Amino acid sequence: MSAYEKMTSQEAWPLSVFLTPDQVPLCVVKYIPKESMDGKPGFKDVIAELYDKYKNDREGS
Repeated sequence: MSAYEKMTSQEAWPLSVFLTPDQVPLCVVKYIPKESMDGKPGFKDVIAELYDKYKNDREGS
């Protein structure tokens, strides 16, 4: 929660925090629906995108 608060100056729940292997927050999201809906990605979509970015684009370009 403190990582999200530092990034956004807000509190949120439920909160999903995705960490690097070094335990550094990579992505902090306050709500992810189980399935995609209303144009918002579902939890599995977010996991797949983060995995792809981590494996293939670590420099963030």
